[in-house]
Amino acid sequence: MGRFVDSRGVTQARHSSLPGHRLQVHDSESEAASQSWKTFLNNHASDLGSIDVFTVPTATFRIFYVFLVLSHKRRSVLHFAIAEHPTAEWTAPRSPWQNPYVERLIGSVRRECLDHLIIMNQSHLHRILRNYLVYYHGSRTHLSLAKDAPDSRAKESSKMGKVHAIPMVGGLHHRYTRRVA
Repeated sequence: MGRFVDSRGVTQARHSSLPGHRLQVHDSESEAASQSWKTFLNNHASDLGSIDVFTVPTATFRIFYVFLVLSHKRRSVLHFAIAEHPTAEWTAPRSPWQNPYVERLIGSVRRECLDHLIIMNQSHLHRILRNYLVYYHGSRTHLSLAKDAPDSRAKESSKMGKVHAIPMVGGLHHRYTRRVA
């Protein structure tokens, strides 16, 4: 491998392939046009997603498995499901370093919701997660979204009235909005 200047004065790169194959020559201008991995990811971030499974213990020592599908575009949860006895597809080997966005979401769900509650059964867990995800999508701000929520919120002027707190997730969190008194 190396570079050379051709008869036109253009710098070119040499790439050798397997032994016995011809030498491949590429213009450096076309190489510069190829995307870096970071550029590729930025260009396709709106099409990427992550999946993961985490466990939730109950007051009766049952264990439920929660399956999440997260869209990277606006950090929105596309789907969640709960099972007590998941199939092998649910618990396939995974690596937390391969999906940091959904791992961050799972940490937020635990810290901001589940760590403050005692889950009684599967329907209770489903109701709690559904309420938390309503809060998460409509009210919880994200630094990566310029302090906006996954479901974009309109900016409110101070002229719109006093700030009022609307309890969410059973009072664990609040949405703050302005209303004329």
